[in-house]
Amino acid sequence: MRHNRGIPSLIITLLTSAAMLVCAYAGHIDPRTMGWTAVAALGFPIMLVIALLVLICLVLLKRFKYAMGLALAILISMPTILVHVPMSLTRHTPEEGDTTLTVLTWNVIGFEPMDGTRDFITMRHLLDIDADVVLLQEGLFDKDDILKQRGVVPYRDEVSRQYPFHSHGFQDLMIMSKYPYTVVPTDSLRQDHGVVDGNDSYHTYCKAFDVSIKGRVVRFIDVHLQSIGIDQEDSKSGKSLVHKVQYAAKRRANEARMVRNFIDSCPRDVILCGDFNDGPATYSYRTVLGDDLTDAYKECAFGPSNTYYHHNLYFRIDHVMYRGDLQAYSCECPIAGNSDHYPVLTRFKMTRK
Repeated sequence: MRHNRGIPSLIITLLTSAAMLVCAYAGHIDPRTMGWTAVAALGFPIMLVIALLVLICLVLLKRFKYAMGLALAILISMPTILVHVPMSLTRHTPEEGDTTLTVLTWNVIGFEPMDGTRDFITMRHLLDIDADVVLLQEGLFDKDDILKQRGVVPYRDEVSRQYPFHSHGFQDLMIMSKYPYTVVPTDSLRQDHGVVDGNDSYHTYCKAFDVSIKGRVVRFIDVHLQSIGIDQEDSKSGKSLVHKVQYAAKRRANEARMVRNFIDSCPRDVILCGDFNDGPATYSYRTVLGDDLTDAYKECAFGPSNTYYHHNLYFRIDHVMYRGDLQAYSCECPIAGNSDHYPVLTRFKMTRK
């Protein structure tokens, strides 16, 4: 009888451990081949919480043998855990004479308020943050100039003074810079609207700018990958949400590969920012990151964070990656503005060549 009482604990341990490992490494599998892996990879933070709760219950019930088995599964999942929950204690603080650079990336949804108010505060907060280079997604909707956007008009003179170099890239991608830049042709990337599988949606949004910073040129890449297209009903209907996640993940897999190919053709110093619409350790994240880019948040932060918070869904889907003679020494996601995304603010020092 005592032996039989251990069977439920064994089954729960095996199921939790298996689910934990699947979610941890699902991002290595192309969702175009197995669509369900996109859902598993995106749901890893939830699975991690469940696994920790089960582990605590096993310990409290003195099922130490099973607890050790689940702990082993969590340990094997540690590389993925550290992407979601970085524990960086290293501080690459700038030294005297180092050139520093502050970069902000933000999906501002046209500077429109998403909190039910009529307060156009996103641009106010952006100006107060005072980054050196700002890369925006969904910066323009029906206007051809940022200064004509309804949420920008009250700050038009201040924007021009603070960011003398600004323009939009393709459709909704924009740069605002204190330093001069040139636009990099990205004709290899598909940047248009079109109907795919009966869905009217967009292809890759990606634009690059070579920014001249105190005698050095850094290539900035602004990306906005395929949106899941979540609405209020999706947060209530799991079936609808799962379908949208799988469809969007397949689109992003194609887009991420095109972005990765473009990165491979870029010079050494690269800072890539944007709204991936995908979490850490997912397939599109891993594809863009490759073997040569560093995730600034993983490098500098301590603890989890989220950049999307709408519809009662909380994910870190906006990322900053870099390579070359650069070193991120701070990366945070401040609560600012009233977009459905929070910004990501990263501070770099430009290492000496």
